Amino acid sequence: MGRRGSRGLQAPPPLTFRRCALSMIGCAVLLAVINLYMNLVSSYTMPAMQLDLSPDGDIVGFHQFDLPPGVHQRPRKAKHPRDISLDTPNAVAHTETSCIGLCPHAASTQTQESYVKSLVQSRMRNLPSNTFAIGPSNINIEPLAAASTPTNFSSVWRTASGWSKARQITPANLDSDAMRLLFSAISTAEIIASSVPKRGTQLKLALDLQGGQKALLKPGRYERNWTAPTDTPYSGADRHNGEIAAFHLAQLLQLNRVPVVAGRRVNVERELLATADATLKATFFHQASKSGVGEQACFFGQCLYCRKEDAICASPAGSIESAIILWLPEPYATLKAMRSPWARTYDESRPAPWIVSPNYCEKVMKDEFFGQAPVFLDLMDMAVFDFIIGNADRHRLERFSGVEPPMILLIDNGKSFGNPQTDEISILAPLYQCCRVRTKLYSLLLRYSEIDFASVLNNRLRFDALFPILTDQHLEAVNRRVRIILMVLAACIESHGVSNVVQNDGF
Repeated sequence: MGRRGSRGLQAPPPLTFRRCALSMIGCAVLLAVINLYMNLVSSYTMPAMQLDLSPDGDIVGFHQFDLPPGVHQRPRKAKHPRDISLDTPNAVAHTETSCIGLCPHAASTQTQESYVKSLVQSRMRNLPSNTFAIGPSNINIEPLAAASTPTNFSSVWRTASGWSKARQITPANLDSDAMRLLFSAISTAEIIASSVPKRGTQLKLALDLQGGQKALLKPGRYERNWTAPTDTPYSGADRHNGEIAAFHLAQLLQLNRVPVVAGRRVNVERELLATADATLKATFFHQASKSGVGEQACFFGQCLYCRKEDAICASPAGSIESAIILWLPEPYATLKAMRSPWARTYDESRPAPWIVSPNYCEKVMKDEFFGQAPVFLDLMDMAVFDFIIGNADRHRLERFSGVEPPMILLIDNGKSFGNPQTDEISILAPLYQCCRVRTKLYSLLLRYSEIDFASVLNNRLRFDALFPILTDQHLEAVNRRVRIILMVLAACIESHGVSNVVQNDGF
């Protein structure tokens, strides 16, 4: 019915498509054309880009790659003048959308984490069951035991110290000869002194090595096939083999922010008790060997959670496995600590702000320190790295004090490789809440997804004196988690466009 106003009954407003009113046939034809157009648009898949990089991380070319099955990327226009293209350095893109990451529909009761979990699970179902299997190694690398012992330890330590710069701890192209020599030095240098570090929640020792190098020792507590409980994603004590594997993984991802780590078998009495200071020596004791023959030397050190009942004891051969982490040289040895924006509360009754706020990333982007380049994309790198190694315990971040430009270090990776069957999606919160990734890392992930990346990692681990470092189950988890990360990023690209997601901040 028409509207009644001061001038009486008025005619209804004209139809939007006047010509449709002339003919039912014309209307049907128009609707068919519109429907055909919408079907074409919805089925159109815009190829995404593989980025070709120079050794310095500069973009030197592009080529196309296929997104994972079921994922479509549509062309999108920039939503704000501050959005940057892939070639625009020294900036972080911001958009004025209600959700800059991956968010469930407004009417949905899903949390952001559960939404991303369901997204990943639906796409994982389309993959063959053997997608993440590791293959036989086709690279023959002699074990480290065959390497010669350095004759000048001081020279080896000086070389390693010279690698540290404002934006790296190790070089991106660390060659195998240098690595062999360094790892040989770490595993054979005489331990001059051992003591208890001044801080920490987990058992570790401070060492002075032959030739003037300082280092930390993290003792081995678990066998390789030990699996962390699933009650919390950060369960269990530090894993020494996790520290070793994390270093090599970071090297492959060109995240050169992890201090050098190598495995070593250490004789408890001859190398630790004999060199211990008074504080450490007071924590040593002897007990009956589990084999029932003789006694074994044990120690428990001093730390927040160090207790005699959790002491580390020597094997029947009198030794323990350990991860040796080289101390950083000056001026990089002084670190500044800060709480991670994505830190956990470790209290289920008090969830962290990032868990309950779907727009949390906007707050991080506006933060004076965390929102700046290169720190913001360092946080995205960190999320990728921690998800692959399964580290859900990075509540504290560290950077070099007084060194510019700033760099978020990837230090203390002991809570890694705990449960190969669990992929803790919440570790990826920075990635799925912000939908940003550094160009260089994204390109590497794409390349590694096309090969058996875990076997590449395992071949690098052959350099270590404690090889094998990871079980096959953990290696398969590495392959699986790389693919999951790319699924999340593909969904981000589908929602926000490649130029808003894959970014070059100049670092």
